[in-house]
Amino acid sequence: MVHLTTRRWVQVGAVSNLIKRFVVLSATLLLLAACSRTVVVSGTVPTPLVAQLPVRLGVYYSDSFKTYSYEESLKNEGNWTIDFGQQNVLFFRQLFATLFREVVELDASQLSLEAVQGLDLDAVLIPEIEEYGFLTPGISGLNFYSASVKYKIGLLNREAVSVGEWRVVGYGKSEGGSFQGGQAVNSATLLAIRDGGARIAINFPRLDFVRGYFATIDREELSGLIRD
Repeated sequence: MVHLTTRRWVQVGAVSNLIKRFVVLSATLLLLAACSRTVVVSGTVPTPLVAQLPVRLGVYYSDSFKTYSYEESLKNEGNWTIDFGQQNVLFFRQLFATLFREVVELDASQLSLEAVQGLDLDAVLIPEIEEYGFLTPGISGLNFYSASVKYKIGLLNREAVSVGEWRVVGYGKSEGGSFQGGQAVNSATLLAIRDGGARIAINFPRLDFVRGYFATIDREELSGLIRD
């Protein structure tokens, strides 16, 4: 009888230990999940109203641009993943359609003299994301979330040769508490994209190397805009 009772106590103890391990493991997994945030940036970003340039332009979006994702581990705030490659593509498609009369999307194999001239393109633009960053109230000490995006815009001529590159930074901020952190980062990033796009729309056509190249295109309506 004593032997059977002891065996039962051993079995109960083993089951109890298993339950404790399960509880600890579950709590750990929940803690890790709570400390990890993934923000897939989405939303409507209006394009600026500017004079349209009468050019037929090729645009190349690299894989790194289309799938851009940023990861950072913040002390006391866990791991963050900000995915906004697709949102960038959607916005730049709208932006370039507003800026230029005709836009043709290219793949990597079409960045050649034969392809550019075969498609009768006036030029090719290549946007890239060079840097991204964001700040939470816990880091900045301010009562809002902020984000910045640094773009590089490259211009190729009709011979598929680089004419020049230009870098521009867009900024955005959004208020939000700790429980709305993902939404606030989403909003701040959208505003940063919008701000970068506005700077591109207003300033890119005014750059010396852009003006200089477009001036070589024999098109009366274009030369009038370039002089403005």
